[in-house]
Amino acid sequence: MRVFPDKGFTAYAAFLALLSGGLLITGWTWGLLISACLLAVALALFDYRRLSKMKDAVQVRVDAPPSRQRGEPIQTSVYVSNHGTCRANLTVRLCLPLQGVPRAWVERLSLGPGTGVALQCEVQTPVRGAYEFGDIWIRMSGPARFLQSQRSWPHSAVCRVYPDVKRVREYIMSRRAHVASVPHVRRATLRGMGSEFERLRDYEPGDDIRRIDWRATAKHRKLISRNYEIESFRDVLVMVDRGRLMASESRETSKLDHAIDAALMISAVALDSGDHAGILVFGKDVSAYLPPRGAISYLPTLIEAVYAVQPILDESDFLRAFAHLQIRLPKRSLIVVLTDVIDPEVSRSILEGVLALNKRHLVIFAALRTPALYDAIAAPVDDPLDPFRKAVAYRLVRERGEVIRRLRKGGVEVLDVLPGEITIPLVNKYVELREQNRL
Repeated sequence: MRVFPDKGFTAYAAFLALLSGGLLITGWTWGLLISACLLAVALALFDYRRLSKMKDAVQVRVDAPPSRQRGEPIQTSVYVSNHGTCRANLTVRLCLPLQGVPRAWVERLSLGPGTGVALQCEVQTPVRGAYEFGDIWIRMSGPARFLQSQRSWPHSAVCRVYPDVKRVREYIMSRRAHVASVPHVRRATLRGMGSEFERLRDYEPGDDIRRIDWRATAKHRKLISRNYEIESFRDVLVMVDRGRLMASESRETSKLDHAIDAALMISAVALDSGDHAGILVFGKDVSAYLPPRGAISYLPTLIEAVYAVQPILDESDFLRAFAHLQIRLPKRSLIVVLTDVIDPEVSRSILEGVLALNKRHLVIFAALRTPALYDAIAAPVDDPLDPFRKAVAYRLVRERGEVIRRLRKGGVEVLDVLPGEITIPLVNKYVELREQNRL
C-alpha cells in the first residue's frame, strides 16, 4: 500500500503557511501554530490507521466479453465491494485498450460497510485486433481527507475484436436461399485431363501411355487405363499485403481493414461453393499462412488468423512472399493479391513476382486506390498551393495506371477500385472465372 497526501492535507498545509506568516507580526501565534501542527499529525495518524485497516477490505473484479465484431462496443463490468466495517471513499481507474475509445476511465464512489456496486464501462471498437485491458487502480481517501492510499489489482483480459463478418454471414445465407429457390440441376461429372482419380477402364487407342495402370494390366492380362475427372474443387488463396501502402486510411478505416474484409468474404464464398480457400499475410516476411482447405467450418480458423493483423510501416517483400507461395502451392490455383502499387520503378518487384506467378496460377490483382489522391484531383482550387497538389496527385495516378496496364498486358486479372468498394467486384470476378472453368 502506497500513501499520498490528500486534498485536506494540502489545504491544511496552506493554512499553516499563512499562520506562520503571522509570527513576523506578533508572537502570540506560536502557541496556535504548535497546536495546529499537533492536530495535523493527529489527523494524519488517524487516516493512516483507517487506511491500513481497510487496505484488504475493498475487492475489485472486472468482466469483459471474450470477443466482439468491429464497431460493436465492449460492455465491461467493474464490480467493487467493501467488506470492511467503515465507509470507503474510492477512486477507481481501469487501464483501457490503447486502440479503443475512450482511452481512460475513472469513477469516484463511496461505499458503505458490507456493500458493493457494479460499474459499467463501454469501449468503442473502431478497429479490429486484440483489445487488452490492464490493471485496476484504486485510491482510497481517509475519513479526514488528509491521506489517501493507492493499490493496484493485477488484471489481464483480452477481448478479440474480429472483422465485421455479419455481411459474410448475410451473403452466404442469401446465396443459399437463392440456390434453394432455383429448380434442381443435375451436377455433371467432367472427365478429361484432370488429376482426380475416378475409376479404371479398358485401354483405348489414343489414351496417354502414362495413364496405364501396369499392376491392373498384369492382373487382368490386358491393358487397363486410369480414368481421371476434372477436380470438383479449386484452390483459392488470398494474399493480403500488410506493408506501408496498406496503412493509409480510407474514410477512417485503413486499406488493410478493407482488404481483410474482402479476403474473408471471397474465402467464405469459395468455401460455400465447394472450393478450398486459404490465406497468406505478408509484409517484410510471411507472418501468417493457412493452406487451402475445404468446408465452411474452416472459415473461423481463417478469421482467427487475420483478426489481429496490423499494418507495418516497412516495404513489403513481394518476391519473398511469392517464393514462399510457389514452394507450398505447386497445384494450379486462383491467387488473389490484395495490395496497391505506386510507380513502375518502386513496383518493379510486384511486377516481376505477379507476372512470374501468373505463369503457373491464375492471378487476380486487386489494387486498392488511395482516396486522398482522387480527392485532391477533384477538390476545388482555393489557395495557391492547390494546383501543385493536383499536379502531384495526377502524376502519381498516371504512374500507378502504368503499372496496372503492364499487369493487364501480362494476362493478369486486375481490379482497380476504391478500398471500400473492393468486395463485390472481387466476388463477381471469382464467380465469373469459376463459371468459365478458368480455374
